[in-house]
Parts: sequence; C-alpha cells; structure tokens
Amino acid sequence: MQPSNAGHRGKTNWLWLIKWKRNSKIKSAKSRTAAACGALERIFKTMTKFIFIFFVCFVCQCCNQPTQDKKNFQKSLIITPFNLSIVTYNHATQLLEGRFKFNINENKLEIHQFSVYLNKYDTILFSRVLKSDSILERISNLNLDTLRDLYYNKTVLPTSGNEMEIEYNKQGTVKKIYLHSYYNTQIGIIISLANGLIPNEYKIKYNN
Repeated sequence: MQPSNAGHRGKTNWLWLIKWKRNSKIKSAKSRTAAACGALERIFKTMTKFIFIFFVCFVCQCCNQPTQDKKNFQKSLIITPFNLSIVTYNHATQLLEGRFKFNINENKLEIHQFSVYLNKYDTILFSRVLKSDSILERISNLNLDTLRDLYYNKTVLPTSGNEMEIEYNKQGTVKKIYLHSYYNTQIGIIISLANGLIPNEYKIKYNN
C-alpha cells in the first residue's frame, strides 16, 4: 500500500524542522565561540599593553636608580675646600727634563711642566674638571700636622736624587714639606691618592 502524500509531506516537514534546529544550534554555538574568542583577544591585547607599560617603567626605574644612587652618594660626601700642590723633579736632570707640578683641588686637576732648557716656563700638560668622589673626600680630610717640614736622605748627594715639594692648603692653614730622595709612608698615601686622579702617562713615581 503506497503512503499518502499528506504523510510524506508531514515526514518531510519533521525532518526539515530537525535540521533547522540543528543548524540553529550550530550557528548559536559558533556565535558564542566567536564572541568568546573576541573577548579573549581583547583581554590579551589589554594585558599586552599593561605588560609593555610595566616593562618600560621597570627599565626606566633601573636606568635611573644608579644615577640617583650616585647623586645621593655625592651628597653624602664631606669635602672641605683644599689645594694640594706636588712638585717633582730630579736634581741632576731637571735642566733637561724640567719640573712637573700637580695642582689638585676639590674641583680641578692641572699638570704643569717647567723647563728653561725646553722653553717651557709654565706649560699645562693636562687639565680636567673633577667630580666629587671618595678620593677627593680623603684628600680634603688629610691631617699633615704630624709630618716634618724636611725629609732628607743623607746617603744621596745634594746635587742628585729625586726631589719632591708638597704644599697643602686647607681653610687658611698651609703645610709645606720638602723631601730629598726620602720615602715616608704617610707621603706615600698622599701620592697614591693623587695618582688615583692622574692619568697613567703622568702618574707620580714614589717608591721606598
């Protein structure tokens, strides 16, 4: 017996309804998935911006910290205005090589050469501005009261040997020291501090 047309149409409509509902569910799921993906993408972009801003701030803070620490360190230094003058020469060769004078104060370093033979009556060999540091602080706080004015090595002839003249001026008090081929531990400390500011090619040689 053949099914009626009405039954066939009813079955077709029922299948179409099921298919429509299934497609609606699929579209709804796709729509929810797309919305969720869009929300996640927006959250990811926002987090990326915050991470980038945090990273930039962190880098800037790290770069600024050493500078700030250096400024705080310089502020903590106690440097009393001073002037340290060191003249060095060899008694036998000074006519040819001349004399070298090192002037150091809390702001500046200058190295001069004096030589009649070389026509260098007062030539500045080197000059630079000094920044506050622990070396300048130590030099500014030197106490030379216990040092004598003259140190003389009697085993070296007066017409030979290495000579050194030191003049230290602080707060109106002047201390002058003359050394003839003589090593003194406290003077050695002063020369070592001065050499910490002097370029290698001009460092003062002072050995025991």
